[in-house]
Amino acid sequence: LLDNILEYIEYTEWRNNVIQNTKSQNPSSD
Repeated sequence: LLDNILEYIEYTEWRNNVIQNTKSQNPSSD
């Protein structure tokens, strides 16, 4: 279970980075 939690945390952090990168690349997408 702990491994799954760590994987989930890593995934969410990676996903947040991807979202931030996408927003920074498309600032006028709002």
